Amino acid sequence: DSFLAFTLVIAMLAAAISVFSYEFQKLFFADKYKESLLAILLLCFAAVVQSTTSFTAIGISLSRKTRYFAAFTWLAAGISLFGNSILIPQWGVDGAALMSLCSTCVLTILYFWISQKQYRLHFMKNDVILFIVLMVYLLVGSSLLVWIGASAFGIYIKVGYLTLALVGLILF
Repeated sequence: DSFLAFTLVIAMLAAAISVFSYEFQKLFFADKYKESLLAILLLCFAAVVQSTTSFTAIGISLSRKTRYFAAFTWLAAGISLFGNSILIPQWGVDGAALMSLCSTCVLTILYFWISQKQYRLHFMKNDVILFIVLMVYLLVGSSLLVWIGASAFGIYIKVGYLTLALVGLILF
């Protein structure tokens, strides 16, 4: 339960940062940084996934089979290197951010998979379903709302979106 709740809180923060990234960019940075909004969104959610590794790797630590850490880290680094060599020439910083998210996802999925084999953690089915629904809501909603801009109406939509996410988090 603490793993799922922790991840949702971090995802909520990532959603808030990414949703209001346009406003922050307008207030604090030059217009040329407007093109980095997608990268900010991807890196915010990469940070969410990265924050889960301490939980997803707990079974590896408890079973003292820490060799998996090195193997999976090198695998994720290789995936990142390969993916960056393909995506950066075409998509620039957005491609690098996407590969950061992808390689971090691979890393935490592998940690979780091996951890579950070594030291099984049990999750309530309803909690996992609600968790997935909230995560999809945060990721998809943030992706759509990044591009709305700073109009008064857009601000209300963003605040409403985050309020609804907070209600979901509280219900969780």
